[in-house]
Amino acid sequence: MKLLSLSRVVVPLAVLLGLWGRVWAHPGHDAAGGPPQTEVVAVVFSDFHSVACSEVHGLLDRLAEDRHLKLQRIFKHAPAHPDALMAHEAALAAGAQGKFQAMHDLLFKNTGAVGSALINMAMTLGLDLKRFEDALDERQFRPAVLKDIAEARGLGVRTTPTVFLNGTRLDGLEPLQSLVRRAAQPPPPAWESLPVENVDLDLDYSPASGPEDAPVTIVEFADFQCGFCRMHSQTLGQLTSAYPGLIRRVFKHYPLEVRDPALLPHLASMAALDQGRFWDLHLSLMTRTLDYSKPELQEHIRALGMNPVRFEVAIAGTRSRQLVLRDLAEGESLGIRATPTTFINGRRLVGRQPLEVLATYVDRILASRGIQAARVSPPAATTPPGGRVRETLPELTQSGGPVGTNDLCERQLLSESRPKSGAPAAPGNAKDAGPGAR
Repeated sequence: MKLLSLSRVVVPLAVLLGLWGRVWAHPGHDAAGGPPQTEVVAVVFSDFHSVACSEVHGLLDRLAEDRHLKLQRIFKHAPAHPDALMAHEAALAAGAQGKFQAMHDLLFKNTGAVGSALINMAMTLGLDLKRFEDALDERQFRPAVLKDIAEARGLGVRTTPTVFLNGTRLDGLEPLQSLVRRAAQPPPPAWESLPVENVDLDLDYSPASGPEDAPVTIVEFADFQCGFCRMHSQTLGQLTSAYPGLIRRVFKHYPLEVRDPALLPHLASMAALDQGRFWDLHLSLMTRTLDYSKPELQEHIRALGMNPVRFEVAIAGTRSRQLVLRDLAEGESLGIRATPTTFINGRRLVGRQPLEVLATYVDRILASRGIQAARVSPPAATTPPGGRVRETLPELTQSGGPVGTNDLCERQLLSESRPKSGAPAAPGNAKDAGPGAR
């Protein structure tokens, strides 16, 4: 269903309020609050007069249940026809009385409701009818609905439902249905079932934390713009905290494509490496939904106390780009088709796995080496806020990985478009052994 055309009203409003590329929350209109330690934020552009949109809430419930995800929903108004505007205003009027979710559910059970049907719903919910009717008569919440429509247009949303999962965009109902159909997780792979590979990786100048002689080495190929990489990154952070001094973690860059918008966060992280702050910026990039523009990154490097001039020089230089392209070439030579892909002491793991599964693998490695170590309770994962969404991201598609997981972002190998040369690391750059290392 196409989005309501209000260009003469909406576009100037969007420009005036600076809405492009942002997600705004209006009091009382979030369809569901976020659970503690939210892992996934679903921003849903929806229409109360659309039968397809009425299925989204249930599909997100199934997705969260099947994948054991702590999921927050943020509802955004995107009516496709002027007749639907009143239903969206009614939801917000109910939200002003603390009943947005209840009205949301009623409207989707009665798609197409207008006029007296809305009043009957308000009566069913026990709302203050005078206050509710005054809000509709005075169009008190029309600006909020128009603001969401402006956001939708700024993001290029032209159909409902459109859902952003941690920034990954799903247009229409079918992609979400397809994702849910695949969501039933297979049992986690046994350690013995993971293939042992003779992986010869160039780890010179790759960001790393943990002792070089640690009994467990984890090398992750990841994309800063992959939603599952973001969750996987937090899990690895908890894992290394649970086994202090026993795990060496190495990061390998594997962005979706070789274009500056996709490369920028990777180049920025390597520029941070020059100042010994890779893991600080890595954490910021992996736990905040950003549009990754240079002004955004400059804000974060200033907050981290980094030298902005050195940062800009490093981004513009060739060394950071060569190292990122080297990692891309290595990943392609290994046939990596999905992120995250992780090598744990040479065994390939495709996709995200829960902390307990990864801890089991580490325990097996330590036991095989006669190392007895009590696991330390790791800190809680950092909660990524749902303040912004990004439009150009890899879609969530079915896994082709050897371990049968589907918590990943899959892509075709781009050998034809990526540079073939495995660019050598430039000399003179110290390895980063962790936050603040030189």
